[in-house]
Amino acid sequence: MLNADPMPTHVHTWEKPPGNWLKCNVDGVIFMTEGKFGIGICFRDSSGSFVQAHTMTFPFEVIVAECEATAMKHALALALSNGFERVLFESDCQQVVNALRNDYLYANELGTLLSTCSSLLISNVNYNVAYVRRQTNRVAHNLVRASLFQSNSNVHHYFPPSCISSIILNEMQ
Repeated sequence: MLNADPMPTHVHTWEKPPGNWLKCNVDGVIFMTEGKFGIGICFRDSSGSFVQAHTMTFPFEVIVAECEATAMKHALALALSNGFERVLFESDCQQVVNALRNDYLYANELGTLLSTCSSLLISNVNYNVAYVRRQTNRVAHNLVRASLFQSNSNVHHYFPPSCISSIILNEMQ
């Protein structure tokens, strides 16, 4: 079971993480007519400033929870590979967050993804997962929508992509 969140789990506006923490918003979207799905991941620091963003698309269809769990899995792996020590991960998929927080088991592809996420979470005691409403997760949602127009994964360092820059500026105030 995960540590208790230092942040509320049902906020309506994006909130900065505590000092010395990063916040990572993740989202996934299924593009039915294109037969693929995409993920968006954005890390921000305790001042609300942009740290990194990642988008990826995958050329096959999945169910919504698998799409969202894939986004979480990639976000956790990125945090670990970048050496981020204190991260609050936020998702607007309550099923995935509840499964990770309560060690729910699924005997399918979703279960495999959640098991990988749980292993990554266990590897750092300062990683926490919280559910947020979609309006709180706008940056990740806009990133994943933009991924539809990309042929492969994109990584953004230092400067946010144009699809999220105005949202980040507004949320920093």
